[in-house]
Amino acid sequence: TTAIAAIATHGFPDDPSAKLEYSLVAQIAIQPIIAYPGAGYKSWMRFASVGGLSGIRMQWFWQLYIDHPRDCASYVCSPMLQTEEQLSKLPPAVIYAAAADVLRDEAIH
Repeated sequence: TTAIAAIATHGFPDDPSAKLEYSLVAQIAIQPIIAYPGAGYKSWMRFASVGGLSGIRMQWFWQLYIDHPRDCASYVCSPMLQTEEQLSKLPPAVIYAAAADVLRDEAIH
């Protein structure tokens, strides 16, 4: 998923042994998933039943990814929780977002 790819790009600052073998020069995110569904993005409510990816289905995906919502207090679950300093060390990103999608606001964030 995009969250896992973003975490790999961000690295694991708490685990120095988890280094990537190659340097990354760019990131491409298509409809990124960067925050737990309760993060307050309006597109989750506005487009909850529009298109092929419903809000209910996204919650189901999150339940597969994490054990408990409290786990999302970590950047490993929500990559945007990293500090400005950590984010500034990342390669440039191109982010694609759809106009009518539950994940739209996350992509814009």
